[in-house]
Amino acid sequence: MILSRDTLNRKILARYAAARSRAENDLARRREMLLESSPELQTIEADLARARGTWLAAKAAGHDPTEAEAGLDAIRESRDTWLRARGLNLDDDVPEYECSHCGDRGVIDLVAHTSATGYTLASGTCPHCWGNTAAPLIQAAGQLQYVRNCNFADFDVTLFSTAAQGRAMEALRQALELSADNFAVEGRDWLFHGLPGTGKTFMAGSLANALAERGLYALYMTATGFNEIFEEYRLMRRMFQPDPVRLEQAEEAYAGIHTADLLIIDDLGTESPYFQSRLADLSATLQSREQHGLRTIITTNLSVADLGRTYDERLVSRIMGRFEPVPFRGEDLRLVLRRKGRTDV
Repeated sequence: MILSRDTLNRKILARYAAARSRAENDLARRREMLLESSPELQTIEADLARARGTWLAAKAAGHDPTEAEAGLDAIRESRDTWLRARGLNLDDDVPEYECSHCGDRGVIDLVAHTSATGYTLASGTCPHCWGNTAAPLIQAAGQLQYVRNCNFADFDVTLFSTAAQGRAMEALRQALELSADNFAVEGRDWLFHGLPGTGKTFMAGSLANALAERGLYALYMTATGFNEIFEEYRLMRRMFQPDPVRLEQAEEAYAGIHTADLLIIDDLGTESPYFQSRLADLSATLQSREQHGLRTIITTNLSVADLGRTYDERLVSRIMGRFEPVPFRGEDLRLVLRRKGRTDV
């Protein structure tokens, strides 16, 4: 189900909060079991609580807390000695988080951190757990299952029929990877146009997956899917008593289109002309996303000239004035891969 950015953020935070809660509840149970099994430890813990109270009272009254601190440290050492003598782990007093690096918060204290794969994670997302915890939620909300096989690591420059086209696609790959590493600064709007099978969806999907790994929300949909969302949204809003589930889904999808960090509209030009508001919906969406500093990629099998003949002049003017056009040329890469005996398309 497509989600708004706010709903997605809440789901990610809830997932991490649940993990923290499990770890802290497990610690509380371990402490309780340990105390129940040892009256002597109960006495030490009671002494420790009183010593903490004495220390806090001294601090609050403005008195010298040195003596109280010494008493507190002595009782702590007594407790640690008791635990060591029984072969108990002193770390039993610390929650066993699923991720010891971020304490199941999903972020690290640094502004950025370089992961094992060599890229810099945006907004301090934890490189040790983000991929397993938050990225699946982002991928599901962004419909990235449709581009799950698109990854920059699988880019193969030797598939292109000419050296010039290979160099052009390699330059684009580098630009997109740079964009993923610093999307707030390097993110752009792109128009990928060219014949079917020349790599447009692969490049767009690779950027989407790279952003999801970095904690950014990339939303993929076909041009037909884009128009269907608007039709459903209008239908639900017009109904006197809409189905609450359908209404929520329609509102979330509509909001997702307007709040995702990256929106990919694939195969523009293949949608049905019977969507009466398709031009107005696309134009308004592009204007809204531009105003909010959000990025969009449009892919199409149409040439730039064909776009001008197919769509409203104002819409085409907005696209050509804002988007960076990239032509995709050459042979259908699916046919090239089949000749090479590969099926990874």
